[in-house]
Amino acid sequence: MKTPEWMKTKEYWDKDFETRYEKLQKDPKRPPLKIVVVPHSHNDPGWLKTFVNYFQSDSRQILNLAVTKMPEYSNMSFIWSEISFLQLWWDQAHPTKQRVSERSVPSGLCQLLLALVLFSAIYVPSLICDMNR
Repeated sequence: MKTPEWMKTKEYWDKDFETRYEKLQKDPKRPPLKIVVVPHSHNDPGWLKTFVNYFQSDSRQILNLAVTKMPEYSNMSFIWSEISFLQLWWDQAHPTKQRVSERSVPSGLCQLLLALVLFSAIYVPSLICDMNR
């Protein structure tokens, strides 16, 4: 992918970026900037806390709150990518919360992302075998 000529670096917003932005902002044909805020989870199992401690102190509360709020805000979407925490939450969740969750995915209120992180090359052969099944 070719970098635009006005982009000297991707590291920071410099004076050239600011000048270009101000010029574009004054263009009457340009639509106004639209900002989209997407609530997103990011919990790293085993990083700062053990998997179970992370779940008990953070993930469970995030998922419980998301399930509670999703029906109230039908114009919003919640994104979750840590499937290991989702499985643990699901196993302990009340059936009512499970039903709300099940309805939230097809309706787009909740989007599940597949985030795959390999911690060691040891897992690659096993992973490839699993993916080919």
